[in-house]
Amino acid sequence: MEKKNEVRKFLLRTAKIAVGSSAAIWVAETIGLEYGASAGIYPGRL
Repeated sequence: MEKKNEVRKFLLRTAKIAVGSSAAIWVAETIGLEYGASAGIYPGRL
């Protein structure tokens, strides 16, 4: 059961990072930044 919770937490964290990165890239491109893709880089540790 503990392993299942760890997997669920990992997947939730991964999904949050994916959504946040996508939103950051979209906002950066919308406002016209030259390197919008670099806005989606997540510098923290997983």
